Amino acid sequence: MFKSNLLSYFKLILILITITLEVTCKFVWLKFALSPHRIIYHKTNYISPITFGYANFFPVIVFTLTCILMILIALETIKHLQLAKAIIILSAITSTLNIVPICIGQSKLNMGIIIITSLLLLIGILTSLLTQK
Repeated sequence: MFKSNLLSYFKLILILITITLEVTCKFVWLKFALSPHRIIYHKTNYISPITFGYANFFPVIVFTLTCILMILIALETIKHLQLAKAIIILSAITSTLNIVPICIGQSKLNMGIIIITSLLLLIGILTSLLTQK
């Protein structure tokens, strides 16, 4: 019981770190072509309105889903509700949506996106490990 509570609070800390990274750091690198041979990257955070100008809606969607994930984890940790399946599915969807702009060429892969995707996947893995008991 103590180990499961400790891991639940660890998941809550991980999701808070993820949200802090999404808000404070400039991990979204948006591609802008000045000419066919000159491409610049505009660096911004996940909640910047600049991403809408580049028609890249994924960072805002990822931030919104991460906030919903934080609410689910907090409800599971504090109120002891059974939300494991929802947390696992939402963390998988959020981490997938985090790398979609890279796959379609709207953004550039950087260490921040790798860290945030890894944290989201780690939350899903910890949740699945806690439910296997």
